[in-house]
Amino acid sequence: MKIILDPEDSQKLAGQYEQHSPWLLGFAMSVLKNQSDAEDAVHEAFLYVASHYKKYRDLDTDALRGALYTATKCRCINIIHKRNSCENGLEEEICPEDILQAETKLMFDAAILSLPVMEREVFLMHFADGFNLKEISEMMNVNYNTVRKKWCSAKKKLWDQLMENGYE
Repeated sequence: MKIILDPEDSQKLAGQYEQHSPWLLGFAMSVLKNQSDAEDAVHEAFLYVASHYKKYRDLDTDALRGALYTATKCRCINIIHKRNSCENGLEEEICPEDILQAETKLMFDAAILSLPVMEREVFLMHFADGFNLKEISEMMNVNYNTVRKKWCSAKKKLWDQLMENGYE
């Protein structure tokens, strides 16, 4: 396939690749569990966008991110179908639940990143690192009630955002 972009579009697409390919690769790896296949899925997604660049050129960052995610997800599904139809008997079991789990993780990660810095730090220290709120208040040198309020606020914002995105 030959794709012709003007130099400005080519440079813009290269920047978008640098910005979005790491998290897309992480998503593809979580679904495909194979580095080479994950890289293929991401590259094919960008080739698709490049071949239809007039349609994607003026999208804002969030819309482009969504389009790239969808294109990568479709490529992952295609790779899974190819794997499952292999005639060499070396089929790998990847089920729709793997894709759903990866999508849920991405949605949850995006929701966490959208939190204000202090709420995000408190949430991650408590949820991911296992510190209790008193320990967090001591480590951050912040009043315990402030930490407790930030924890409660973070939980509510995450819940609201996840519910808004259809997670139940």
